[in-house]
Amino acid sequence: SVDLYTAIAHNKHQDYYSKVSKILEYDVIKNGGVFTIDTSLSDYHGPKSGVRLYTGAEIGYNINTGQVSSIDLNIDSRQYNYITNRISWANRLTAGTSQGNNPSTYLMGGNISFRGVNFDSLKGNNYMLASTELRVPIFDFMGAKWSGPKELDECLGVFSRVFDVRGGPYLDVGN
Repeated sequence: SVDLYTAIAHNKHQDYYSKVSKILEYDVIKNGGVFTIDTSLSDYHGPKSGVRLYTGAEIGYNINTGQVSSIDLNIDSRQYNYITNRISWANRLTAGTSQGNNPSTYLMGGNISFRGVNFDSLKGNNYMLASTELRVPIFDFMGAKWSGPKELDECLGVFSRVFDVRGGPYLDVGN
């Protein structure tokens, strides 16, 4: 799918890159577009096969000065490989750049973006991350259902639920 958008915002943020700590404050209008493809198939654990692709481009204009404040380009590509009903292999490549007088700051770190690094401890105008992981069950157990939404009862049964804990080896490489 293709989506186009326009947004107006009042930006107020820390300038991480100047030698003197200062707060940048300005009004910006951003125009952008995204292109996405999603052929993934999921079960109740998440995606198990297929591809997801997100690409985005955005240009921001500083309303106060009339200048381009930032140009952002991003891509996120994921591939899920089915191995068995309970085991899958997931791969991800994501990258982005922001250029201009007031470029966007990307934050990385933590269990969603770059595991093994403190949450949002990496900051910058450019990023790249490659990730691969084997998703395997660690253990299963059955538990009694005490309460919950009606929709869960219809999917999982009225009196019991099967719970499983999943994990597996992974490798994240980024900059």
